[in-house]
Amino acid sequence: MRKILASFFFASFFSVAFGQSDDVHWSDKMEDPNVNFYDVQQSFETYWEDHEVEKGKGFKQFKRWEWFMAPRVYPSGNRINPSVAWDNLQDEMRNMPAEKSAAGVWTYFGNTDVPVNGGGAGRVNMVRNQPGSSTIFYACAPGGGLWKTLNAGTSWSLMNTDLLASIGVSDIAIDPTNSNVLYIATGDGDAGDTYSLGVLKSTDGGATWNSTGLNWNVTQTRRIGRLIMHPSNSNILVAATSNGMYRTTDGGTTWTQTLAGNYKDVEWRTDNPNTVFCTGDADNFFRSTDTGGSWTQITSGLPTSGVSRMAIAVSAANANTVYILAGSSANQGFFGFYRSTDGGTSFTTMATSPNLLGWSETGSDTGGQAWYDLAVASDPTNADVVLVGGVNVWKTTNGGSNWSCVGHWYGAAGIPYVHADNHGFHFIPGTS
Repeated sequence: MRKILASFFFASFFSVAFGQSDDVHWSDKMEDPNVNFYDVQQSFETYWEDHEVEKGKGFKQFKRWEWFMAPRVYPSGNRINPSVAWDNLQDEMRNMPAEKSAAGVWTYFGNTDVPVNGGGAGRVNMVRNQPGSSTIFYACAPGGGLWKTLNAGTSWSLMNTDLLASIGVSDIAIDPTNSNVLYIATGDGDAGDTYSLGVLKSTDGGATWNSTGLNWNVTQTRRIGRLIMHPSNSNILVAATSNGMYRTTDGGTTWTQTLAGNYKDVEWRTDNPNTVFCTGDADNFFRSTDTGGSWTQITSGLPTSGVSRMAIAVSAANANTVYILAGSSANQGFFGFYRSTDGGTSFTTMATSPNLLGWSETGSDTGGQAWYDLAVASDPTNADVVLVGGVNVWKTTNGGSNWSCVGHWYGAAGIPYVHADNHGFHFIPGTS
């Protein structure tokens, strides 16, 4: 059964494919299951014909994908339906004989080493603390389900997500009034390693999961980038998805698409959760003043072209301060960092360099992986302190005017080692 589950995890990449125009970046084609494998391969090779192969620019990520994908596509290059392996698993389980014995004893064999200085590690999309706790955390794995620690990370246990039709998790929302009520955004919001079933809900602390009104099939190849719960009304949740912005006001029973498009990030205004901000692919930043029921696009001070993806940061220390991190559509490197001091009505450019999304500790290189890893968060105790993550981790203490590399993917120049590719930052509320 484990082998079948693993096959499903990998097969969730694929779908029937058709080509796209050559002006689409190879990373966008790789993420889109409707693009023929050979079209993606050709775009990648064409791109690198006149670019130097550098670490942290996505070359290795593509080669991993190519190595796995090549023997699994149809001869035409079309990618297989992502539900095929799941359907096969169900057939196997229906035909499987009843368990004969529960007497087997298993002990953990490994690996127990923590990777250092660029070693391999499993990918995690987000880690969030249980409201009111500094020791209970949930980790969301794009192909490995939901995990929980009771001791601030010393040990972890897998929640009951192994037999879901898609075992990826991108985000979690936890009811602050009842920690047994959990909502998970299924699938992989950043790279499509797994596709989404929608939002699932548990009322027993994760022992069982049930579909909500946002209920998809993996064959639709949709993704959820971010899931947030209203700070004072746990029946209201907002999801940023590849199929638009969605909102529920009845604890997930029904959901309404409130904005069409492809979205990656959504954040509440910290002093007034009636106001919410969202963004996603390209140069689309929106604000809502009715908890996500309707949206107005904000363009003042923000780029109108050349952007592949944006992310949002807010701080409880100053609700009028909103930050936008933008990646470049030309090379997936750093496009710009923008700050609003009027609650997201208008923005000022704070920085267009150094390259916060590349591999160099000095930021003197070009390019990056904005399509794959883009993270930004502001300290809830000091709005001028912001962390940005791509391949490395960068920090500003003056609202974005100056930056220092504080975490490097292999520990260059004495900078602390932090494994490459940062997909999410989370401050424990009220702490730095």
